[in-house]
Amino acid sequence: MTENETQVKFPTGKQIHNACCVQRTFAEDSEWTLATVPPLHIICLEHIADNFAQNPILNQLADKQKAKVLRRLSTRLPLSVTAPFVHDEDYWWRCFSDRWENGDITVHGNSWKQAFMERHLKELIEQFVPNVTSLETVMDVVLLFRDYVHRLCIEQLLPHIKDSYFPVVNADTVDSGNKRGMDDWRKAQVKSCDHFDFTLILEKLCCLQELSLTYGVKRCGMNFEWALFSFTERDCVSLAKALQMCKTLSVLRLRRSQLTDERLDVLLEHLRDHPSLSELDLAYNAIGDHGACSIAQLVGAQLRCLTLCDNRIGRSGAHALALVLTNTCMLHSLDLQLNYLGDDGCRAIADALAGNSSLVKLCLDANNLTETSATSISHALAQNTTLQTLSLTSNHFGQGGGKELQEGMVENVSLLELDLRFTEVGTEIEWNVRNVLQRNREHWRTHSGLAVS
Repeated sequence: MTENETQVKFPTGKQIHNACCVQRTFAEDSEWTLATVPPLHIICLEHIADNFAQNPILNQLADKQKAKVLRRLSTRLPLSVTAPFVHDEDYWWRCFSDRWENGDITVHGNSWKQAFMERHLKELIEQFVPNVTSLETVMDVVLLFRDYVHRLCIEQLLPHIKDSYFPVVNADTVDSGNKRGMDDWRKAQVKSCDHFDFTLILEKLCCLQELSLTYGVKRCGMNFEWALFSFTERDCVSLAKALQMCKTLSVLRLRRSQLTDERLDVLLEHLRDHPSLSELDLAYNAIGDHGACSIAQLVGAQLRCLTLCDNRIGRSGAHALALVLTNTCMLHSLDLQLNYLGDDGCRAIADALAGNSSLVKLCLDANNLTETSATSISHALAQNTTLQTLSLTSNHFGQGGGKELQEGMVENVSLLELDLRFTEVGTEIEWNVRNVLQRNREHWRTHSGLAVS
């Protein structure tokens, strides 16, 4: 460049190459982007999803539009909005996963919506404190979920809080000569342990089929009191009335609730003519012979499964249940483990089993049975043609009782499972019994075409 040639200066941000003046310009707006504005229908769908709580629009949309709205919906929306309008399983799966880590929808009708609603109602009832928690919090949910709750498994029921145990009557102000005043004061000293009143909800749950209850408190720790695990008289009366109103109920489980014979009589009085009850589980309670006799009167043409394990049933209770087995009944399963039947009670059950044609499963574990009972069971097995599963663990048969059972098994072709663990029958007897069971299973496969594990 010569001195006479003037130097050309270009503005900042521009470059020039050679004589062709090829330029490259940088945008002054650093946020400028090539992305295009979303279509109007996408903006509308996003607006619908973001304002769904105020204006739930879903049924008016096409299927593809519904899917886009549902994918954007928040899982924290009020249930009063989502429960009536949203039926998409993917959405309810997201709602369930956001609150709980594990879930098995096979026990909830293979539906995530049903699983969410049953789990949510379960937690509300388990955390309900009588006279403290607002009842509206439960009732509002029951009215929303009534068509979706088929199974309710309550693992704890809370009593009144400890402050409510204090007397509401001042002893200093009670006239010692006033007998009525002293009686009222004494009643005030009694701890009130009434729990959630199921008469308020069971009649409204029109699809409820299975109900499991435990009147106790989980993880009470150092605050343990026996009052936390009591099934009071008022609890019993309210539950009995509620069960009578729930006409769709088919399975009832009342476990670990210190249910006595007196409380059981009240329950059975309301269940006697129940139209759909087919399974009754009263395990781990305090039911004795009187209660077993009362249950025997309930076992009729509709009850299929009866579980009474870990109670206090003895000889007379076993005789009452045996009388039912000899009559016409449709009982398929009977669980009497961890009771006090003894040889006499077992003989009554075995005699009834010989002529019974409905029972498929029987459990007599840990009932203080000896070789005498083994002989009775052996005679029953030689005649019975329907029993498939028999459990006799933790009894005292010995090798003599084992030989008796083996002889009865030779003539039996229906039994597929026989549990003789901890019965002292010996390894040889167990081996021989196992071979007979294998023979029966092959016979079952041949005649039924079904696989037996």
